[in-house]
Amino acid sequence: MKHPKPIHIRMLTAADLHQSRALYALLVKAVEQHEPDAVAIVGDALDALEFSEKRQLTVAECAQQLADLPVAELIFVRGNHEDINWTTFVCAWPHEKRKLTALHGSAYSVGPLVVIGFPCLTGVEFSWSAHLCANDNVMESCPTHRRTELPVEFECWLPQLMKQTGPAGRTLWLMHESPIGLPLADPRYFNPRWTSAVERFSP
Repeated sequence: MKHPKPIHIRMLTAADLHQSRALYALLVKAVEQHEPDAVAIVGDALDALEFSEKRQLTVAECAQQLADLPVAELIFVRGNHEDINWTTFVCAWPHEKRKLTALHGSAYSVGPLVVIGFPCLTGVEFSWSAHLCANDNVMESCPTHRRTELPVEFECWLPQLMKQTGPAGRTLWLMHESPIGLPLADPRYFNPRWTSAVERFSP
């Protein structure tokens, strides 16, 4: 009896694009080169720190370029710079062409792969949760029922999510903030609670 071949999902992640024309162009090249099944934008796609028309895209151009990526699944996780500009981004997104899929302490399946996207507790989450549907991972300009912001304590939402997803929920966690203890993490800016979550659930 032949066993079916395991299904492999190729995921490409990118962060800190900051509206840079050069970095967005590199993302397009990476997608063309690696042909991923899914792309995850893990925060800070927006906020050109020093806007220059030559070097940075507008927020609307960012929305168009990301929506045009030749990939089946596109997922967003909030970074600390997705706040003021995010409403403009959502309004510029071509919703009729492609859903705007965003995670906020929630899970999303790409084939057999279960992805959990964490909130970003650095910065203001209101603009993100205000556009996210309460019972779905879809963002709209004016959802009928919007998602509420998550509390700082992961114990209020993560254990329940892990029960729903089972072992698959430990496969891939996406977060913009590095857990404390890693070389990238700085205790002044990052959330030490994520370290506790990682130690408890061993993703």
